[in-house]
Amino acid sequence: MEKLILIIVFCWTSLTFGFQENAIQNFDKANQAYNNAKYELAENLYNSIIDEGQTSVELYYNLGNAYIKQNKLAEAIYAYEKALALKPNAKFVQENLKYAENMTIDQFSKVEISDFQKLINRFNHLLSVDQWAYLVVTFVILMALSFVLYLFKSESKFKRLGLSLFFISLILASLSFWQANRLSETFLSKDYAILFDDEIEVFSEPNQRNEAVLTLHEGTKVELLSKFNNFQEIKLPDGTVVWMRNANYKTIQ
Repeated sequence: MEKLILIIVFCWTSLTFGFQENAIQNFDKANQAYNNAKYELAENLYNSIIDEGQTSVELYYNLGNAYIKQNKLAEAIYAYEKALALKPNAKFVQENLKYAENMTIDQFSKVEISDFQKLINRFNHLLSVDQWAYLVVTFVILMALSFVLYLFKSESKFKRLGLSLFFISLILASLSFWQANRLSETFLSKDYAILFDDEIEVFSEPNQRNEAVLTLHEGTKVELLSKFNNFQEIKLPDGTVVWMRNANYKTIQ
């Protein structure tokens, strides 16, 4: 049985390493193709890495750049949004996303928010949910180490140090867990998507017999709300709520 477990572990490790090695090779090939202005080849190679289950900020960022070079606006914006979902504070991604959004036909005035809310938003975008979760694990490990220090050191100064580090780590772990949980609930409660239709009419009600109130275009980011029959309720960047039917879109999360 132990031999079987060892074989399984070895095979799984080898398989995982093989996937990672293949992904690294394809990533290098994709970057080389991009530098040689072979943007479609670069796009295909980047997507092949994603199809293998590999993700990273750099991967989605480079994919977005390859799309931009081919004037695939919706695909580029989607790739940049996926990169920001992994690392919300990546300024180089934010800059390219803003550049791509400025190229879209639909330009909306975003809802005004207070300075306090802007401060909260900046804090929320410091780290992703996964990064806050990593901090929780880090502080829990520090708690364990400080507790060991408290137990096995006889000198009073080391005991005080261990106890102090334990409670500091406990507080930081709790705060990190709270923030990770809060962000997770926020992201799970809201679904955002990028429109891929060249043009799509939207309506004030889920009834196509009404006249369209607006025509949206590719690359527009919307918040997905409720569904009714073949209609999808969406919220636009300016806060307007409308309905669209049989739209082609991709969710970001």
